[in-house]
Amino acid sequence: MPRAALEVVVEAPFGALRVITTHLEYYSSSHRAAQIERLRELHSERNDETAGGEQEGPYRRMAAPASALVCGDFNLPPEDPLRVRLTERFIDGAPKFVDAWTYLNPGAPHPHTFRVHERKEGQSPYCCDYVFITEDLTPRLRSISIDGANRASDHQPVSVTLR
Repeated sequence: MPRAALEVVVEAPFGALRVITTHLEYYSSSHRAAQIERLRELHSERNDETAGGEQEGPYRRMAAPASALVCGDFNLPPEDPLRVRLTERFIDGAPKFVDAWTYLNPGAPHPHTFRVHERKEGQSPYCCDYVFITEDLTPRLRSISIDGANRASDHQPVSVTLR
């Protein structure tokens, strides 16, 4: 199964916002670690100061806001150190990522998002689907919810509301 990250810039009512969705490697923790590091690198690279340049045309680099939301299937449980790594400060001053669930529900465990309805004997459900937002967006974060009843996938949908 291919692993990727897709980024778009959305013009929200409060300004431009980068939205990145990803699906990290399931079987290899070393691959997931490399993917987390690449997400961090991309976040550091993509800001207003690095955009633009002399290029014109359809392949020019577009301005990208520092505010970002990263979501998807990270294939790691909440206690995995890689989840914490994604939320560590950046040495270049890029805004750090905050786990939206943890921010709105301090001390509460992440709800299960994987193997909720379908699992083999001996397997337990756990959370591996997250939404991370840059710290500048935390005042705009109003809610996060997990649709535990949905059976369209082996993962439960996670949604956030920003205002």
